[in-house]
Amino acid sequence: MRHFHYCISGDGGINWSEQKSAVVDKAIRDPELAYVGGRYYLHGRSGHQDPGAHRFVLYTSENGEGWSEGIVISSDSRGPDGYSHNCIVRKGDGPPELMVLYSIIYEGRDTNEYVFFIRPRRLTNE
Repeated sequence: MRHFHYCISGDGGINWSEQKSAVVDKAIRDPELAYVGGRYYLHGRSGHQDPGAHRFVLYTSENGEGWSEGIVISSDSRGPDGYSHNCIVRKGDGPPELMVLYSIIYEGRDTNEYVFFIRPRRLTNE
């Protein structure tokens, strides 16, 4: 989907805004969302038809509503990328990091798992 649909709650999930949509340039399938280091991260499998289609794509946002141009991270062309997941991790007293795992299909239903970490930079207004 080229439009990422969302609602916002300002009271802990009791009431919700009207549904809105944000445009993402490479589309998104099976989206995962995280907030770490003052920035939102949206990732999943791209759904567009251009070069890089059906690959792992990552978007960033400072407000969770307007998204950056998607970055296609996968470069394995043997098959489409599969599913992804994320987890916020902290090493000791250090700042939180985002661990992202995604799979690349290489034969039939066989996949390889890839893991990478995002160490966010602090925003200037923090």
